[in-house]
Amino acid sequence: MFLLKKIKDENEKKYLICNIPVFVKMKKNFRKKIYILGIKIFDKKLKKKQETLQSKSIEEKLLLLGLYYKDLPEDKKLIICMDALHDKYAEAIDAYTFFQFLQARNIPSKYILLKDNPLYEQLKQQRKLKDILLVEKQSEFIEKYSNDIARSKCILTSFGLSGNDNKILKNLPFLQYIFIEHGVILLKKCVVRLYDTNFFNKILVPSQATYNLYNKMNLYAENEMICSGLPRWDNLNRISDTTKNIFLFFTWRYSLKHDKEALDIYYNRIKIFIDHLQGVLKEYPNIKIYMSLHHAVCLNLKEDISFDNIQMVSPNEISKMISKTDLLITDYSSICFDFMYLDIPVIFYRFDSDIHYSNSLDNETMISACEEDDTLYNCLYTEDDVLSKVKFYMKNRFELEPEYKAKNKVIFWKKESECQRLLNKINHLFDE
Repeated sequence: MFLLKKIKDENEKKYLICNIPVFVKMKKNFRKKIYILGIKIFDKKLKKKQETLQSKSIEEKLLLLGLYYKDLPEDKKLIICMDALHDKYAEAIDAYTFFQFLQARNIPSKYILLKDNPLYEQLKQQRKLKDILLVEKQSEFIEKYSNDIARSKCILTSFGLSGNDNKILKNLPFLQYIFIEHGVILLKKCVVRLYDTNFFNKILVPSQATYNLYNKMNLYAENEMICSGLPRWDNLNRISDTTKNIFLFFTWRYSLKHDKEALDIYYNRIKIFIDHLQGVLKEYPNIKIYMSLHHAVCLNLKEDISFDNIQMVSPNEISKMISKTDLLITDYSSICFDFMYLDIPVIFYRFDSDIHYSNSLDNETMISACEEDDTLYNCLYTEDDVLSKVKFYMKNRFELEPEYKAKNKVIFWKKESECQRLLNKINHLFDE
């Protein structure tokens, strides 16, 4: 006769027959293991539990360090700036521009930079790595630079972090964690679910149009919003040239990562449009076409996407392209607002508005963008209409219509020194 016995405690459960273990389930060192008759059949890392304990440990460490620096004079506390720490293709521009502004005024500041980002090699060659803190991956930031975080009064980020890291920074009582955006949120309303005051203490609101949207959606209280333009707009200027440049930039679709059919449609429609645009321009050698891919295309797709007879621009060089562009053609990328800030003509070509994508976010975003057609201008849905509008701007020396300049004026806050205005508002947070 077999004698079945069960032994159980917090970390282990055993079933024994005649005192011989036949089934053992245990949790040890953040791993879950199962044995049958002494043979291991299951072994899995308990990642979530481990991450929770690690986050708690890091948070306690930061709180202790914060106490150590609590009497540090306000003018000695750091302002930490960081752009994308998860994507080497994303241009390091928004927080980096503000960091440069702070450095020029000898305001204590640090910039967190992903080592794989091309900006690192550029700064290394120029020997301009003062106050640049490097990370190999974004998960290193908090633990590696906890001492710098503890002596900071605010951290500005244009992308945020992943996992629990945003909440760790938000909950620190001695600093303000501020999301400064990497593009005007208006056309892609779905992204407000990714960047809100569940993760940040304050949200930059870079335009009057964005402010109106947030109020309509009842998203934030007045004291959670910082109304100021994007720091990078301070660097915008026009460069006149005898050569005229048309810049193409179409934004990312989430479906492209896993849906080959969607990718083929996306690519082929853009290719056909480029072919026809080149046909319009073939008798105008002084008009050049430039194009850049969205950084998410470079990060997520293995395919080499390129187009014949046009100059491709690296995603890390887009800001340099704005000043020499005479016409932007996009679908609904937020980069449009950089051009509109300078009254550079923009055509919105919704070339795939008829497509139902496999990822619902793409369909939601298209609807969201189309809802703002009245706020914007030149929102076109057929290739013929786009090519006709291109000819119009060619004929009129790429000058934006007065009524559209008036629309731009309503969209933005008063155009002034964006970095200085942002700094003033940050300082005001600590005067209250």
